[in-house]
Amino acid sequence: MKDALHVNNNVLFSLPYTATGEEVYNFKKLAEKDPFQCPYCSAKLIVKYYDERGLYFSHQHSEAYIESKTVDKAEKRYTKQTERETKIHKEMVSIVHDELSTQAKRNSQIIVDYGYKAKSHLKEYPDIWVKIADKEFALSIVTDVKPTVDSTSQSN
Repeated sequence: MKDALHVNNNVLFSLPYTATGEEVYNFKKLAEKDPFQCPYCSAKLIVKYYDERGLYFSHQHSEAYIESKTVDKAEKRYTKQTERETKIHKEMVSIVHDELSTQAKRNSQIIVDYGYKAKSHLKEYPDIWVKIADKEFALSIVTDVKPTVDSTSQSN
């Protein structure tokens, strides 16, 4: 999972999508001081890194709560789903999510989350899920768009 609850200030902390070797080492060392908890079951979390998955939080002794496992599985499926997107996709999603989250802080009727977290039961996930009052919206940011030509409309 990419997010954990920071125990000192009770705020959700997100790991970056990319990190240098030194940053990975620093995050792992920081996690050894036990400042991170699972937002679902309050278990202590450690930081791990793998080339395919990047930097992420993990339960210390495979003690994951069922909701945490569901979200983790959804995150893996979402990552696979977005493999076809360009390199800037994650950054664009992050920017839009941050902007919408800022609006949510100003308006209590707005709720913003990542699609795989809010709707982990879906087969395909939107990048961002937004709820405004009683209406829900799914936002998908598409970055790998290529122009195509309809062969029936071409003239020789």
